[in-house]
Amino acid sequence: MLFLAASLLFLPHYEVTRASETGISLATDAKGYAYVITRVAGAETEFLSKFDPDGNLVYRVAPISNMQWFSGTFVDNAGDLYGVAMGMPAAGLAESYVTKIDPAGNVIFAFPVPGTYPNALSVGADGSIYLTGTAVSGAFQTTPGAWLKSAAEGEGVFAMKLNAAGQVAYATYLPAQSVGNGAAGGTAIAVDAAGNAYVGGTTFGSNFPTTSGAYQAPCCAPGGTAFLIKLNPAGSAAIYAALLPGGSPTGAVPDAAGNVALTVAVASVTSGNQMTVPAVITGQLSADGSELSSLVTTSYPGGMAVPDGQGNLLVSGQYAPTELPLSEGAFSNGTNFAAVIRMADGAVQFATLLPNGAGGGIAPDGSGGFVVLGSEDPGLSARAMAMLTRFTPAAQQQPVILGMANAAGSWVSEGLAPGEILGIYGSSLGPRQAVQGEYQNGTLPTALGGTEVMFNGRPAPLLWASSGQVNAVVPFDINGDTTANVQIRANGAISNVAQLPVLPADPGIFANSAGLALALNQDGSINTQQNPAAIGSIVTVFVNGAGLQTPTPADGTRAPFGPRLAAPLAASVQGLSQVYAGDYWPTLENCKVLYAGAAPGEIAGLLQVNFGLGTNVIPSSGPYGTPIQVVVGGLLASASLWVSSQ
Repeated sequence: MLFLAASLLFLPHYEVTRASETGISLATDAKGYAYVITRVAGAETEFLSKFDPDGNLVYRVAPISNMQWFSGTFVDNAGDLYGVAMGMPAAGLAESYVTKIDPAGNVIFAFPVPGTYPNALSVGADGSIYLTGTAVSGAFQTTPGAWLKSAAEGEGVFAMKLNAAGQVAYATYLPAQSVGNGAAGGTAIAVDAAGNAYVGGTTFGSNFPTTSGAYQAPCCAPGGTAFLIKLNPAGSAAIYAALLPGGSPTGAVPDAAGNVALTVAVASVTSGNQMTVPAVITGQLSADGSELSSLVTTSYPGGMAVPDGQGNLLVSGQYAPTELPLSEGAFSNGTNFAAVIRMADGAVQFATLLPNGAGGGIAPDGSGGFVVLGSEDPGLSARAMAMLTRFTPAAQQQPVILGMANAAGSWVSEGLAPGEILGIYGSSLGPRQAVQGEYQNGTLPTALGGTEVMFNGRPAPLLWASSGQVNAVVPFDINGDTTANVQIRANGAISNVAQLPVLPADPGIFANSAGLALALNQDGSINTQQNPAAIGSIVTVFVNGAGLQTPTPADGTRAPFGPRLAAPLAASVQGLSQVYAGDYWPTLENCKVLYAGAAPGEIAGLLQVNFGLGTNVIPSSGPYGTPIQVVVGGLLASASLWVSSQ
């Protein structure tokens, strides 16, 4: 598509981060409330959390005991949320449930829908619930008068209507086809005032029965062909059945005249070494299903796209296109992005980069703005994280916090610890010309270049201030708080609120961009590939975010000798567990920690760890060094060292 200059301005109103959880999906309502599905690290159960327009938690519930996934969310005008949950009953067989949750988080009902794997849900004005997805033959029961009584294969696409009391009004198969490894499925559903259901999905093969006069795109693409069926109120026949360009509909919104605004995802297909770029097609299907107009294709690498109801497409993704025009004052660091694209011609109205870990979901917020859900890959930091940011329309640029990170690493932080050096990233946070904090009478300043940082209203010592980044030291007395509201005041202007959980520890080993620890050998020299540490010697590394030390030093001072780490600590490096057929099987060998406490003369809160390299450590080979891990309070930080057998 042709990217044009961005012309609108949106600023974050809040940012909320939840530690040890992975963001799964996002829904919003017209009042600006956000509903987020997260999965707790190491657990199968998923949780639904509701946040108010200012980012405050309203409720957090598990809709179904032992729930494995929750999808197809829909919020009605009364603020009730409907969704589909997959539970595990005592018999051990998976079973789907349609769940309704009231505005306070109480589960009103959980109706079982056996034999189905629903993907999408909609609710009519009378409270009737409409579902589509995949049904299992033999377990899914069609109703008398259903359009199709059976599926061609063991599974098939279905449409179902439940009345407000949970009774099945109709259940029917749809004529989508699976071929080889291509599995047909229902992916979108909507209902109009007359009770007609608009069901979208993916079909494979060449015998999809389009109705006379209906729009028919070329079929049989490798990734499947999209379809839309308008089903009559009884579920007994199709008013029309059309094939659409693209792979699977992600949204269908009928208007009062019966026209349907569509978003259709283009399947990502690998052929040889070539992969198509993920994209979304938007357009409008006429009331009789015969004409498809206003077609625009938008690329959105690695993300998703949804209409905002105002003629724009909200797009978020993991990999920003190189030609994406960033808005003036927008965040310019990170690989992820969010954009507002005009559906009529594909012009970019607003675009910003986002910190790593963002860009996992996007939805309108009811005020002309939007909400973005981010989710950190646990493989990057060994800890899961979910981040929610609400962008609202703005007339002028203000200080904006878009992400926060442990200063020892590059990942978006899922929490903060007392005494941690925190990197705060965004725009208009400080002076254009960066200013470095200097000790004054032994203490770092709490105002630097016109910038101040507050943690729950407490001023923080500052190490660095610039327009795009501020480095602050988390006050020690935040220990005991459950969350930290972080705000920046830059030349009198106040930023949005960014909220992080307060953790006992958020450890990170100071390392370079290649992950090699900024370490000292036993003789005090810097550990490098040309100057490795000898096996059996002592190595020193420095850990940020290790938490409280006792006795607790004063904020922003140079550390004295004496304070020791309050939390349990362990260190390990890659060693040898056994020899088999002449090959070494590497494992992690615990090291003897000789000292874990303040780094004298450095900033208070920084942890110095001295440990010995055991005789079973593997010497470094290749460009990456020997892995090392430091565990503080059960949380892991990792890096690499250069180690020699000499």
